[in-house]
Amino acid sequence: MTDVWNSRADQVKAIARSTADKYQGNPSQIYLTGFSYGGNGVLDIGFRQREVWAALWPFDPTRCPVNSTDRPIWVSAGQRSRGNKSSFCGVWGAVDRVANASAHQTRVYEDRGLDHVPTATEAYRDRAIYDWLLTHSLT
Repeated sequence: MTDVWNSRADQVKAIARSTADKYQGNPSQIYLTGFSYGGNGVLDIGFRQREVWAALWPFDPTRCPVNSTDRPIWVSAGQRSRGNKSSFCGVWGAVDRVANASAHQTRVYEDRGLDHVPTATEAYRDRAIYDWLLTHSLT
């Protein structure tokens, strides 16, 4: 498997927008999430298409971002990205998780100390992250 997300960015955008249209979703509240290589895709696509995504949520991406973005981002770090917090901070500035992330936080980096797959499993169960996402909108 290779890291091909930049070549698929337009397709991902089209799928997200058509799904929002089909189910009467709010086009200003479309969020991008992905796990592992998919987390890399969130970093690539989210930075490239800032006008599409209200917030980004990568899970244990296998590499660090190379670009910055003004989109809110919550990184659920695990085994693959654990050692890269300083690189994430270098690109985005200070990123930290507090006990209850609030809407005004636009850079959240959390590490629950879990291995690769359990990082995604536990994060997807966490209602607080979904609540955080819903506080962000393009408008």
